[in-house]
Amino acid sequence: MEDQEENEKTKKYENENTENSEEIREVLAQLREKIENAAEILQKNNEESEAFKKRLNELWKDPFDLLELFLMLSTEAGAKFNRENRPIASEQNDYVFEALTRLHAKACLIGQEIITLMRNGYAAGAFARWRSLHEIAVISLFINKHGNSTAERYLCYDVIESYRALRDYIDHPDLYKRHSEILGYVPYPYDEITKIEDLRNKLCNQFDNIGKNYGWAAEALGDKSPDFHKIEKDVGLDHLRSFYNMSNHSIHAGPKGTFFNMGLSDQVEGHVLLAGPSNFGMADPGSCMTISLNQVNAALLTTNPNVKTLVFMEAMKYLIDEINRQLIEIHESFDDNKR
Repeated sequence: MEDQEENEKTKKYENENTENSEEIREVLAQLREKIENAAEILQKNNEESEAFKKRLNELWKDPFDLLELFLMLSTEAGAKFNRENRPIASEQNDYVFEALTRLHAKACLIGQEIITLMRNGYAAGAFARWRSLHEIAVISLFINKHGNSTAERYLCYDVIESYRALRDYIDHPDLYKRHSEILGYVPYPYDEITKIEDLRNKLCNQFDNIGKNYGWAAEALGDKSPDFHKIEKDVGLDHLRSFYNMSNHSIHAGPKGTFFNMGLSDQVEGHVLLAGPSNFGMADPGSCMTISLNQVNAALLTTNPNVKTLVFMEAMKYLIDEINRQLIEIHESFDDNKR
């Protein structure tokens, strides 16, 4: 009796394996066919993608073009300011100049990324990159407000961040060795780690509280426990906190980001799982980009103002108003047949 039951189990197992094998062979055959015809499949996919992008850029053409112009003018202004003022700034150890020109260049780069994402239909991704641009605007205005001592601490904090990146491995060398072996990386030279640790210790002796998170801002804030929210409030940009929090949903893996996506209109949200581009939702990232980038412009250019820079800033305000007007107009007139 037991032998019979065992035989039946064996036959059932063999039948299941046979069925599974057939399914596996079928899946592999389909995959092999797609690989063999990859060029044709991808060409069709690219044609559909290009057709979508063409419709998207026709719909948002006017504000997209003005956004490109705004970014180009901002980049040119920053480059001109850097070129004209760097020689004397270097002679005077002008840390504000050094910090703000670096931040401005990074802001312009992020602006390019935002526009690229928008032109390809990724509103949520563009808004996520705006989060970084907002952070740069906050830090730039804070350095502009508090001057050379704060700027010097900010630039020196580069060493603190390097140390913090290595801190777990400094404290736990065996962990670093194990991770290096898993990743296939050559371990970071011990003498370089020691050098970074020594530099960090010197900075901590020179500047109170600089070893803490956002420690470079401690003195200016008069706070031994600085953080980004406090810096944001200090420069009067905490009213953008709700937008900043909303952008986080596109970055992190929380459930809110799986339910909400800026690229979905109210009519389809909850009915569609967006796994690709959309031509909806460009108003917020576009508008926020112009505001934050112009704040970075102002932080840099007002450190050495003249008639030309003041006129430039006024002209940029007009351009921003026009961009926002066009973005809102398209957003409000949007309907599902434009998808």
